Amino acid sequence: ERWLKQSSNASADNIKFSTDATAFVPFAGGFANCVGKNLAIVEMRMVVALIVQKFDMRFAEGYDHKRWEEGIEDWFVVKTGELPVVLSART
Repeated sequence: ERWLKQSSNASADNIKFSTDATAFVPFAGGFANCVGKNLAIVEMRMVVALIVQKFDMRFAEGYDHKRWEEGIEDWFVVKTGELPVVLSART
């Protein structure tokens, strides 16, 4: 319940909640900011760049790419479905 905030248009009998996006801050903020944030972001960029550089990527045979986006669920942290991708080394 601490991660939820009460919607402003909810009545006392019909309480509805919406996700409080400010409750999830993976690197914190302000004076308590994560000291490794910049390094983590640079490492993520480097890994993605290396994967794109060294591999050709395509969806697995028979996979409908629209199904992946339609299956995304937001439960505080986004839950995604299976994304079958085939990687082949570049020559």
